[in-house]
Amino acid sequence: MKNLIAIILLLSLSSTQAQNVSDYKYVILPKSFSDFEDNQYGLNNRVKYNLEQKKYIVLSADQTTWPEEVKNNPCLATTINVNKKKSMLTNKLDVVFTSCNQNNVGTFEGVSRIKEFDKGFQEAVKLAFNTVGIQNAKPSNEIANTTPKTVETIKQQEIKQEIPSNTYTSNGVKYQVATTGNNSFLLINQDNNKVVANFYPSSLPNVYHVEVISDKGHYETIGYSKDNSIIIETKTGDKSWVTTTYTK
Repeated sequence: MKNLIAIILLLSLSSTQAQNVSDYKYVILPKSFSDFEDNQYGLNNRVKYNLEQKKYIVLSADQTTWPEEVKNNPCLATTINVNKKKSMLTNKLDVVFTSCNQNNVGTFEGVSRIKEFDKGFQEAVKLAFNTVGIQNAKPSNEIANTTPKTVETIKQQEIKQEIPSNTYTSNGVKYQVATTGNNSFLLINQDNNKVVANFYPSSLPNVYHVEVISDKGHYETIGYSKDNSIIIETKTGDKSWVTTTYTK
């Protein structure tokens, strides 16, 4: 029973990550936005400028340049995108922030009546950022120490896990493991920096509750670590499952 209570508490705590854009210190700026080519109309430069004005630290999509704390925990950063919206008489767009598991953190609309695309979209970005909060993130070490002592004691005494580390490969694709505290970790596709699975501890050693994140949707399953491998059950249909192995 104590194990079950500890797991429930740990899973609920893992979901209390940053919920507002201003809770994040770092913002990942992609090379191009979904509806625009590379720096089309100077939007990447305009977005970067507005982020810095709001006190955010802007990171490129190339994770080799990231600070160590973000490399170790990509969930400390949110990713920004700009989506074009249909409008006959205005230049309209949405500035969208998403979390490491592709959840929406905030969407901010900008509308410009300037007809020229370059000036119009640049003004729309500026107007969208008028409603984006100024960065007010807690220090990462403070966030890491927010787990109540009672839960931490139960975790240490009754839920012992051997957390995987380093790089893993599956079907020729490389994946990086990033620990997030509470004996949990993320599995990240190195090609696109997207989280493909969240691992949360169970009451058994090296067995995990797993949230799989894919283009087909999110679902819960189980996984475990064994002999330098991470293995999860992957959904292939409504009632069909196979195991997927990630090998170090």
